[in-house]
Amino acid sequence: IIDTLTRVGGDDAVAVLSKAYDHYKDGDLLQATIAISLLTLGDDTHVDTVRMALEQEDWPFTSANAALALAAHGDLSGIPVLDRLAHTEPKKDSGGVAALKFLSGASTGNADEKSRIIRLRRRIARTLGTIDQPECVATLETLLADDDANVRSSAAYALMGMTTPAAVPGLRAAMEVDYGVTAEKKSRNPAIHAATLRAAMARHPGAEGTAELLLAAEQSPDPTVRFMALVGN
Repeated sequence: IIDTLTRVGGDDAVAVLSKAYDHYKDGDLLQATIAISLLTLGDDTHVDTVRMALEQEDWPFTSANAALALAAHGDLSGIPVLDRLAHTEPKKDSGGVAALKFLSGASTGNADEKSRIIRLRRRIARTLGTIDQPECVATLETLLADDDANVRSSAAYALMGMTTPAAVPGLRAAMEVDYGVTAEKKSRNPAIHAATLRAAMARHPGAEGTAELLLAAEQSPDPTVRFMALVGN
């Protein structure tokens, strides 16, 4: 319901969310979620609650939403938080607990935790790309080196969507990344590398580093990427 009201927007949605806010205790996750939605809709009455949510280590996805809402209002304090969350490692069972689960045939839960971290890192990449500030680039470059191909591709597409020229070094790095294969066992590299090059030429034609990116793309193993680079030069 909160998400729907946020998407619909308008004064009526703000009124409903404001009324609902008071039904929850301070520090409650739902109250924080409502505060983030209100800020997204332009009502900063409960911005302190949003800042509280940003720092809650047990609410990583909510923290990402808080960072985005704050950034839209000129508060970039969420970027270091997103960077910290991007470096979060999956929690592992202790040796004794893992051994007991193995003996009993139970799942260790490590696979679920790894999946959660992958989803979190992909969310962080999208959020940083939307925030679109020079301070976001370093974390996105880190995510380009992630073990998971989907995280790497999320970081690349986030960089492609950025308008700040500071993204160009990240785009250059993205041209060197292996993005794995599709379900049909076809390489994702040609499509993502071509999209990266297209974004650099369209968004940052005169930026420092774009010419170097084009020269590097001329050495691509993919003929489409090489052709685009030649045309761009």
